[in-house]
Amino acid sequence: MPALFTRFSRVATLFLLPLGVGAFWSVAAQVLQRDLPWFALAVALCLLPMTAQIGFVRKPARMLLHALAAACGIVYAQALIVGVVVAGQFGDGVLATLALMGVEMTWQLILVRADHSDVAAAALAVVVAALIGRRGSGSPVKPRSVP
Repeated sequence: MPALFTRFSRVATLFLLPLGVGAFWSVAAQVLQRDLPWFALAVALCLLPMTAQIGFVRKPARMLLHALAAACGIVYAQALIVGVVVAGQFGDGVLATLALMGVEMTWQLILVRADHSDVAAAALAVVVAALIGRRGSGSPVKPRSVP
């Protein structure tokens, strides 16, 4: 059984990977000036290496953690995209704009911007992430010892 700190760091990494992909997604959307809704699948697929790392978690909880991590990455990307769009219209910084808008307004703008392809891609990505969590093995990868 891994130590408590190791368990915490593995679960934290499970959530940090989709956030990193979400940040990349928002940059790609701004560079290409497209919404890129199917990039949500990349958020789910980035969780593939983590299935063995959180093998200490039971399967239903692992599926839930994977789905939540993917959802967090998708919402983060959409919040950054909304922040950039609003900041561009008012000529302010993205972080300052997101701070001024607050969680409620950002969430409402995400929902207003979402169309059927965004919802379908996000739902498919969350399901794929849960299935990735389901397929995980029960034994985490162990580092090699140093001679």
